[in-house]
Amino acid sequence: GAPSAAAGSVAATVAGTPIALAEVDDLVRPQLMDLRAREHQLRSQALDALVARTLIEKEAAARGMTAEALDQAEVAAKVKLTDEELKAVYAANKARLGNKSEADGLEQVRSALTQQRQTERRNAFARELRAKYDVKLLLEPYRVPVELAGAPVRGNPKAPVTIIEFS
Repeated sequence: GAPSAAAGSVAATVAGTPIALAEVDDLVRPQLMDLRAREHQLRSQALDALVARTLIEKEAAARGMTAEALDQAEVAAKVKLTDEELKAVYAANKARLGNKSEADGLEQVRSALTQQRQTERRNAFARELRAKYDVKLLLEPYRVPVELAGAPVRGNPKAPVTIIEFS
């Protein structure tokens, strides 16, 4: 049978001529790098969300309340919007709000601004809790391998850190 890509470095053969998996990867390297970077970004975002949720649960338990009650006390109750703020944002965005009545436009602004401020407050509260609790992020940072063969190099080639300048 034909060799499998997992078993070796050959991805296909055409009339006995092998096509190496490395050739395939070279052809799509930029797309693969984009996918790997996006995968890492998604993992990082999911990890941040799970850490924040765990911190909220721990803090809620420490205060003897539910996570929802803690969110109400530390986020919702601390977000205040004044009528002046709402009117200023409404006036600045009136053209984008379309032909809505002023009352409907102000309500849309109130909803959007409340959501934005709650997100900001929730993130700030999560940062406060990260400082309070022992949080260790063990997810490796995204790294891109860079081939240095033929590149001008200065310093000790066995140094623990390599700085690469692109210009």
